[in-house]
Amino acid sequence: MERHYYSDLLESSFKQYYASLHRYALRVTADEDDAHDVVSEVFVALWNAERPLDIKSVKPYLFSATRHKALELLRKRKRLSDFPIYSWDSMPLFVPSPLEKLVSKQSAAIVKQLLDSLSPLRKEMIELRLHGLSNREIAEIMDIAETKVEYNMRESIEYLRATVRTLSIDPKTMAEGLALVNIILMIV
Repeated sequence: MERHYYSDLLESSFKQYYASLHRYALRVTADEDDAHDVVSEVFVALWNAERPLDIKSVKPYLFSATRHKALELLRKRKRLSDFPIYSWDSMPLFVPSPLEKLVSKQSAAIVKQLLDSLSPLRKEMIELRLHGLSNREIAEIMDIAETKVEYNMRESIEYLRATVRTLSIDPKTMAEGLALVNIILMIV
Protein backbone atom coordinates (compact mmCIF):
# COMPACT_ATOMS: atom_id res chain seq x y z
CA MET A 1 0.00 0.00 0.00
CA GLU A 2 1.44 3.35 -1.02
CA ARG A 3 2.38 5.58 1.93
CA HIS A 4 0.46 8.61 0.58
CA TYR A 5 -2.73 6.55 0.19
CA TYR A 6 -2.18 5.10 3.67
CA SER A 7 -1.83 8.55 5.26
CA ASP A 8 -5.02 9.69 3.48
CA LEU A 9 -6.78 6.56 4.74
CA LEU A 10 -5.62 7.26 8.30
CA GLU A 11 -6.73 10.86 8.10
CA SER A 12 -10.19 10.01 6.74
CA SER A 13 -10.55 7.16 9.27
CA PHE A 14 -9.63 9.52 12.10
CA LYS A 15 -12.24 12.05 10.99
CA GLN A 16 -14.89 9.40 10.44
CA TYR A 17 -14.40 7.21 13.53
CA TYR A 18 -12.79 9.36 16.24
CA ALA A 19 -16.06 10.32 17.97
CA SER A 20 -17.38 6.73 18.05
CA LEU A 21 -14.04 5.32 19.16
CA HIS A 22 -13.79 7.98 21.87
CA ARG A 23 -17.28 7.16 23.20
CA TYR A 24 -16.41 3.47 23.21
CA ALA A 25 -13.08 4.06 24.98
CA LEU A 26 -14.85 6.32 27.48
CA ARG A 27 -17.28 3.55 28.35
CA VAL A 28 -14.38 1.15 28.92
CA THR A 29 -12.08 3.51 30.84
CA ALA A 30 -14.71 5.75 32.48
CA ASP A 31 -12.26 8.64 32.17
CA GLU A 32 -12.33 11.40 29.56
CA ASP A 33 -8.55 11.89 29.39
CA ASP A 34 -7.86 8.15 29.26
CA ALA A 35 -10.37 7.74 26.42
CA HIS A 36 -8.70 10.52 24.44
CA ASP A 37 -5.24 9.05 25.08
CA VAL A 38 -6.32 5.53 24.08
CA VAL A 39 -7.79 6.60 20.74
CA SER A 40 -4.83 8.88 20.06
CA GLU A 41 -2.40 6.03 20.79
CA VAL A 42 -4.23 3.79 18.32
CA PHE A 43 -3.85 6.31 15.51
CA VAL A 44 -0.28 7.26 16.45
CA ALA A 45 0.72 3.57 16.40
CA LEU A 46 -0.79 3.20 12.94
CA TRP A 47 0.92 6.36 11.73
CA ASN A 48 4.31 5.29 13.12
CA ALA A 49 4.17 1.76 11.70
CA GLU A 50 7.24 1.12 9.56
CA ARG A 51 5.10 -0.33 6.82
CA PRO A 52 1.44 0.42 6.22
CA LEU A 53 -0.67 -2.32 7.74
CA ASP A 54 -2.82 -4.43 5.43
CA ILE A 55 -6.16 -3.85 7.13
CA LYS A 56 -9.12 -5.46 5.38
CA SER A 57 -11.88 -3.79 7.44
CA VAL A 58 -10.87 -0.49 8.99
CA LYS A 59 -13.80 0.02 11.39
CA PRO A 60 -13.60 -3.35 13.20
CA TYR A 61 -9.81 -3.05 13.34
CA LEU A 62 -10.01 0.39 14.97
CA PHE A 63 -12.61 -0.73 17.53
CA SER A 64 -10.56 -3.82 18.33
CA ALA A 65 -7.34 -1.81 18.72
CA THR A 66 -9.16 0.74 20.89
CA ARG A 67 -10.60 -1.99 23.10
CA HIS A 68 -7.20 -3.64 23.55
CA LYS A 69 -5.45 -0.33 24.30
CA ALA A 70 -8.13 0.64 26.84
CA LEU A 71 -7.99 -2.73 28.60
CA GLU A 72 -4.18 -2.62 28.57
CA LEU A 73 -4.27 0.82 30.19
CA LEU A 74 -6.67 -0.35 32.89
CA ARG A 75 -4.65 -3.47 33.61
CA LYS A 76 -1.52 -1.38 34.00
CA ARG A 77 -3.32 0.74 36.55
CA LYS A 78 -4.70 -2.36 38.26
CA ARG A 79 -8.23 -1.02 37.95
CA LEU A 80 -9.36 -4.13 36.21
CA SER A 81 -8.96 -7.78 37.02
CA ASP A 82 -11.05 -9.60 34.43
CA PHE A 83 -13.51 -7.45 32.53
CA PRO A 84 -14.48 -3.77 32.34
CA ILE A 85 -17.51 -2.54 34.21
CA TYR A 86 -19.05 0.32 32.25
CA SER A 87 -20.29 3.41 33.94
CA TRP A 88 -23.14 4.61 31.74
CA ASP A 89 -23.72 7.46 34.19
CA SER A 90 -20.23 8.85 33.60
CA MET A 91 -20.95 9.66 29.97
CA PRO A 92 -20.37 13.37 29.43
CA LEU A 93 -23.41 15.33 28.34
CA PHE A 94 -21.62 17.00 25.44
CA VAL A 95 -20.97 13.68 23.62
CA PRO A 96 -24.36 12.19 22.82
CA SER A 97 -24.52 8.44 22.42
CA PRO A 98 -26.19 6.94 19.34
CA LEU A 99 -29.34 6.36 21.40
CA GLU A 100 -29.49 9.90 22.73
CA LYS A 101 -29.34 11.29 19.21
CA LEU A 102 -32.41 9.36 18.13
CA VAL A 103 -34.76 9.18 21.11
CA SER A 104 -36.16 11.55 23.71
CA LYS A 105 -34.59 11.87 27.15
CA GLN A 106 -37.36 9.87 28.78
CA SER A 107 -37.13 7.10 26.22
CA ALA A 108 -33.34 7.07 26.51
CA ALA A 109 -33.69 6.70 30.29
CA ILE A 110 -35.91 3.65 29.81
CA VAL A 111 -33.49 2.11 27.32
CA LYS A 112 -30.55 2.90 29.64
CA GLN A 113 -32.35 1.16 32.50
CA LEU A 114 -32.95 -1.88 30.32
CA LEU A 115 -29.35 -2.00 29.09
CA ASP A 116 -28.01 -1.53 32.62
CA SER A 117 -29.81 -4.73 33.58
CA LEU A 118 -27.64 -6.72 31.12
CA SER A 119 -24.29 -8.29 31.95
CA PRO A 120 -21.16 -6.29 31.04
CA LEU A 121 -20.43 -8.71 28.18
CA ARG A 122 -23.89 -8.27 26.66
CA LYS A 123 -23.82 -4.53 27.26
CA GLU A 124 -20.54 -4.27 25.36
CA MET A 125 -21.96 -6.31 22.49
CA ILE A 126 -24.96 -4.03 22.22
CA GLU A 127 -22.71 -0.95 22.43
CA LEU A 128 -20.71 -2.29 19.49
CA ARG A 129 -23.95 -3.06 17.61
CA LEU A 130 -25.04 0.56 18.19
CA HIS A 131 -21.81 1.59 16.48
CA GLY A 132 -22.98 -0.36 13.44
CA LEU A 133 -20.81 -3.45 13.75
CA SER A 134 -21.93 -6.90 12.62
CA ASN A 135 -21.81 -10.07 14.73
CA ARG A 136 -18.68 -11.15 12.89
CA GLU A 137 -17.00 -7.80 13.57
CA ILE A 138 -18.07 -7.84 17.24
CA ALA A 139 -16.64 -11.35 17.61
CA GLU A 140 -13.39 -10.20 16.02
CA ILE A 141 -13.13 -7.16 18.31
CA MET A 142 -13.94 -9.10 21.48
CA ASP A 143 -11.81 -12.07 20.40
CA ILE A 144 -14.64 -14.56 20.88
CA ALA A 145 -16.55 -16.94 18.61
CA GLU A 146 -19.21 -15.44 16.37
CA THR A 147 -21.64 -18.06 17.68
CA LYS A 148 -21.11 -16.69 21.21
CA VAL A 149 -22.02 -13.21 19.97
CA GLU A 150 -25.11 -14.57 18.20
CA TYR A 151 -26.19 -16.51 21.30
CA ASN A 152 -25.68 -13.56 23.66
CA MET A 153 -27.43 -11.11 21.34
CA ARG A 154 -30.38 -13.49 20.97
CA GLU A 155 -30.56 -14.00 24.76
CA SER A 156 -30.34 -10.23 25.28
CA ILE A 157 -33.25 -9.66 22.91
CA GLU A 158 -35.38 -12.27 24.66
CA TYR A 159 -34.51 -10.84 28.08
CA LEU A 160 -35.25 -7.26 26.98
CA ARG A 161 -38.58 -8.25 25.43
CA ALA A 162 -39.63 -10.12 28.58
CA THR A 163 -38.55 -7.19 30.78
CA VAL A 164 -40.44 -4.67 28.64
CA ARG A 165 -43.64 -6.70 29.01
CA THR A 166 -43.41 -6.45 32.80
CA LEU A 167 -42.81 -2.68 32.92
CA SER A 168 -45.73 -0.32 33.46
CA ILE A 169 -44.69 2.56 31.23
CA ASP A 170 -46.67 4.75 28.86
CA PRO A 171 -46.81 2.80 25.57
CA LYS A 172 -45.92 5.88 23.47
CA THR A 173 -42.81 6.59 25.53
CA MET A 174 -41.84 2.94 25.47
CA ALA A 175 -42.37 2.79 21.71
CA GLU A 176 -40.06 5.74 21.04
CA GLY A 177 -37.13 4.29 22.97
CA LEU A 178 -37.57 0.67 22.09
CA ALA A 179 -38.19 1.21 18.40
CA LEU A 180 -34.52 1.94 17.90
CA VAL A 181 -33.36 -0.96 20.09
CA ASN A 182 -35.74 -3.35 18.29
CA ILE A 183 -34.55 -2.20 14.88
CA ILE A 184 -30.92 -2.60 15.86
CA LEU A 185 -31.35 -5.92 17.59
CA MET A 186 -33.72 -7.41 15.01
CA ILE A 187 -30.95 -7.34 12.43
CA VAL A 188 -28.90 -9.72 14.52
